[in-house]
Amino acid sequence: MERLTNRLSGWFGSTTDSPSRDPTALPPRKRSDHRDREQRRRCRECKNTEAFYLAAQDELESKTKQLHELQCAFQSLQSNLNDVVSAKTSVEERCRRVENYAEGLKKRIGQLEGDLGALNKAKAEGDKALLRAENERKNLIVLLDTRTAELKEAQTYLSKVDDVSDSDVLHLVESINSHVYQTAAKIANDFQSSYGAQENTVARQEAAQRLEESTLVGSDLPSLLVASNHQRDSILVQIALQTLFTTLLFHLSSPWSKIFDKRLPFLQSIYAEMRKREPQSVFGRWRAMTLTYTHAVLGERTTNASNAARSLLSHINDVLLAAGTKDNANLNSEQYKKSLKALTTQALELRHIAGVRVVSGDFQTTIAWPDEPYAPERIDDEWADPKDAGAAAPSGAQICSTTHLGLVRREWHVEGGKGARAGGMERELVLLKPKVILHHTLQEILEDFLSEPDEAASERTESSAA
Repeated sequence: MERLTNRLSGWFGSTTDSPSRDPTALPPRKRSDHRDREQRRRCRECKNTEAFYLAAQDELESKTKQLHELQCAFQSLQSNLNDVVSAKTSVEERCRRVENYAEGLKKRIGQLEGDLGALNKAKAEGDKALLRAENERKNLIVLLDTRTAELKEAQTYLSKVDDVSDSDVLHLVESINSHVYQTAAKIANDFQSSYGAQENTVARQEAAQRLEESTLVGSDLPSLLVASNHQRDSILVQIALQTLFTTLLFHLSSPWSKIFDKRLPFLQSIYAEMRKREPQSVFGRWRAMTLTYTHAVLGERTTNASNAARSLLSHINDVLLAAGTKDNANLNSEQYKKSLKALTTQALELRHIAGVRVVSGDFQTTIAWPDEPYAPERIDDEWADPKDAGAAAPSGAQICSTTHLGLVRREWHVEGGKGARAGGMERELVLLKPKVILHHTLQEILEDFLSEPDEAASERTESSAA
């Protein structure tokens, strides 16, 4: 475009700048030639101008086309620029959003870091709590094992199941009574020929004194043994021996008897206090365990039937000596030793049953003490006539001695979880009444056998045995 403008400017300049000649100044012919030349020149110039115009037009069209193309390119660039600007704006907006989001993330990260710190702190507390819980669990496991073992022990301790029935105990006491009667009758009869052979009255009185001091046969029988003639009838000796056996076996069969050890009555006083405050299962098991280990401490003193038989033998010698036999009566034969050991063995077995093997109640052998009032509801008169069951003992009758053991079972029923003082009730069941000799009965016996002939006395002894 700039070149075309420059060319047009040059052409118009050359036309205007050429010297002007006045045609009238020239001759007509010259003026004609001049006109022709001028016309040709102008034709040439017109042609040139036309060619130039055409070229300029072509160039203009080309430039116009280029301009159009440039405009299109500009528009495309402008559009691209607009797109770029729009994209830039979008990117900037996104950048702002990203920055805002990043700022939000930073805040969130700060919050999360704070939460993480709190979580770490909580985790530390949780770890401590877990450690405490684990230690508590271990302690609880140990405690549970301990309590389980204690519960098993308590179940054993509180169990009221006995391995011996009432009938077994009753049968054992009846067997002891039968054995007492048979042994006493045999010894009394075996030494009947020896009664009165002792000429030393002082020895007989000393033997009677020892018997009286032992309190095993009461206060009347020892003197009666010395004063009476037993050659005609040995019934008084038999009664004395039965009384001796019964009383001594009563002590042997008692779990708390002081003949084994003087400390046992103290343990019995503790047991009596426990009965007032504790359930039967507790004090019954305590009694069983205490006596079990007491026997272990005292040893053979509480379990040796031979020692008990030897003690019994010395008292039998005193009975026979008071009855008039010679010193050191021959009681060392195996037959007597075996019988006496059988008696003490049964008594010690009864003691073990009553003290250790039974926890649901208390078994106790019973006797009636000398000069105690006769009470038929709890005592039987051995010499009462069975045909005259309705006959009553004289008013104010008193007991001379006991010849057969009795047996009672005591239980303490608990109300409100406490013992008798808190509402519990003691129940006593008499399984077997002790049999006794009354003072007036003994007096009748003395009168009868002192006045009866030998045959009648023998028959009286046999009927008594029956």
